[in-house]
Amino acid sequence: MNPPVRQPAGGKWLPWLLALSAAAYTAWFWSDPIGDGRWFNPFGGDMLHNDSGAFITFKAFRAAGYPVFLDLVEAVFGTWRAAPRVQLVLLAGAVFFLGSAVFRAFRAPWLALSLTLAVFALSAVARFHAYILSEALFIPLLCAMTGVLVLLVARPTARLAAVAALLCGLAVAVRPAGLFLLAIWPILLWLLGRRCAGRRWRPAVAVAVPLALCALAEYAVWHRAHGDLPGRPNVVDRHFFAKALMMDAEPAVRDREVADVLAGAWRATAAFRKVVAEAPDWQSRAIMLMRAEHAAGRKEYTRPFRDRLSELAGTKGRHRSFSAAREVVFARPREWMANAAVHYAGLWAHYTIHGKAFSRRWAAWTEELDDDVLRSSGITEPLRWRPFPRWVTLPHRLATVASFLASLIVLGLAARQRLGKGRVDDDLVVGAVAALAVHAYYAMVAVFNTVELRYAAAMWPFQAVYGLVLARWMLNWMLNTWKCGRARRRGALLTTPANG
Repeated sequence: MNPPVRQPAGGKWLPWLLALSAAAYTAWFWSDPIGDGRWFNPFGGDMLHNDSGAFITFKAFRAAGYPVFLDLVEAVFGTWRAAPRVQLVLLAGAVFFLGSAVFRAFRAPWLALSLTLAVFALSAVARFHAYILSEALFIPLLCAMTGVLVLLVARPTARLAAVAALLCGLAVAVRPAGLFLLAIWPILLWLLGRRCAGRRWRPAVAVAVPLALCALAEYAVWHRAHGDLPGRPNVVDRHFFAKALMMDAEPAVRDREVADVLAGAWRATAAFRKVVAEAPDWQSRAIMLMRAEHAAGRKEYTRPFRDRLSELAGTKGRHRSFSAAREVVFARPREWMANAAVHYAGLWAHYTIHGKAFSRRWAAWTEELDDDVLRSSGITEPLRWRPFPRWVTLPHRLATVASFLASLIVLGLAARQRLGKGRVDDDLVVGAVAALAVHAYYAMVAVFNTVELRYAAAMWPFQAVYGLVLARWMLNWMLNTWKCGRARRRGALLTTPANG
């Protein structure tokens, strides 16, 4: 007869505290999902964002996941405007499940409670649940997926792997920027190692099938809505167009007419490249590069060149709008990665968080830029974000550096254990997967997109996971090391012969 499993201290009250925190979070934002904004108002006082309309009307360049969700909300509640409260409940439920999964897997009440409260606190800052944005559904799906992954690490089964993969596939269908999250699966199977010995094909199939089904379902829904189009628009092409204009050398492609259009746009945006290169610090460079790429890809300033590319796309049949820029970007990987490095650093450091000193430096620098092209494009406008006091910005900078270092440490420790003793501690497996997810998502955004603070905020729950899990593992390691050292000293005293 197996002995009963010992209930950890606090185990009886923990589920009630987790449920209470989820209920409190829901109640706090239920009547006013956005809040009054007295201390922070991330995207304005209305649920509609600049990108919201493309989801409500299901534009062809959007993935099908979030528009389908809005349709379901409208079918059940009569209007898509009920989405913020539905998203609020989904987020609260997903975070509650994540905390419960951590408690079940690690039997660590304080870790589960700390993680739950941390994710709720970070979610209260970003408040994605209050807006018509794909992140509002993306984050609950990721929190639920992380909870299932925690259970999977504690007890690897094909069923848990399939559920986690299904949630991952749904998240990618909601927000394609999560495509790099697929990288976590081979790494996870590698970290699990011997736990899947003799049956590795089962978890691999359990992961692959749900991911494939989600991809096929998303394609079928999109094709049903936009099947009359000659091809599926790709928003990445617009970003490639902007990135091609930010490169040092004049764009060169095989098609002469397309090359002339790109070269004209490149010459017209020379001031953009110059001001980015002359930025006085990393934060100014990240902001200016983001603004320059937005101006090059969206503003009226480059419309004649974009319209001409669209004409060539229609007449020649082999060049869709902006897609020729891929050839330019792919041919210059060094400049492409240098561009991505600026965005990547900006995502980790939360480039928009600044103090009054930076506001003054920005204003002084941009006032000296006496260039009509820069002013007409709007990239030298005053900062849209309010400055924070030093007691906020300094701890924030330290926290971002600590988060980045913690991600590298947890990945390094997990790899070392896997290559050494062959078995990785459950804590480190979970932490490494969460850290890898953050790096993968930021890399996807940096390489193919531009930076936005909301892109960084979408990964805050993952950062909370690997940060707290790593802290717990290190505390346990130090405690065990101290106990072992104490035991050795006691053993040495007992075996030492008495004097005289």
